[in-house]
Amino acid sequence: MRLGFFSDAHGNIISTMQCMETMRALELDECFFLGDAIGYMPGGVEVLQLLTEEKIPCIMGNHEAMATGLLPLTQDRDRIYRIRPLLANMPASLLVCIKNSWPASKTLNVLGKNILMVHGRPSAPLHGYLHKNDQPSPEETAGVDVIVMGHTHRPFIQQFGRTLVINAGSCGLPRDIGNAPSFAVYDVQSAVAKIIRFKMDIESVINTWPIDSVHKSVISCMHR
Repeated sequence: MRLGFFSDAHGNIISTMQCMETMRALELDECFFLGDAIGYMPGGVEVLQLLTEEKIPCIMGNHEAMATGLLPLTQDRDRIYRIRPLLANMPASLLVCIKNSWPASKTLNVLGKNILMVHGRPSAPLHGYLHKNDQPSPEETAGVDVIVMGHTHRPFIQQFGRTLVINAGSCGLPRDIGNAPSFAVYDVQSAVAKIIRFKMDIESVINTWPIDSVHKSVISCMHR
């Protein structure tokens, strides 16, 4: 059984669609979204609608938590995140779906393996960071075979004792070397994980929305 994990779309519907098409071509058994569908780019509603239409199980990210009031959202942050303007145009049903159906963490038991899905890290699932070479605590790995997450926008795969840690990176706003969007695939039988990269159609992203100075700065990060 092969599972797909993608994260941090951040309103980039163009790249999210590319990601889902790439995963579909791999004929994975199931796919999961690890949070932050919204924020930064203007296509957050479209991303949420796509995830809903495709019946993708979703984990709540810090941007959804800010949208639903679980985490604070300051004016300074929202000048970049653009969550409040998004809420003004979001169907109420989508916000209700996030509140009621997107948990902060979820554990799957697949073929005897416990797979923990979070956005941040197990001890702080909404906003904590676990970077490559960071050592998870014994409490975070207890009874867990695999931890899958996003949030850092930088993918990696690393083994810590019995626990495999997978960061799926970002399908919409990558920030690591090369700035290629990514998702992760985990083969449960072989216990092998892979990071899959795909090429973002930057021109389509730029041409989809009117681009102001904030969005220009966001998109410029993807050109480095």
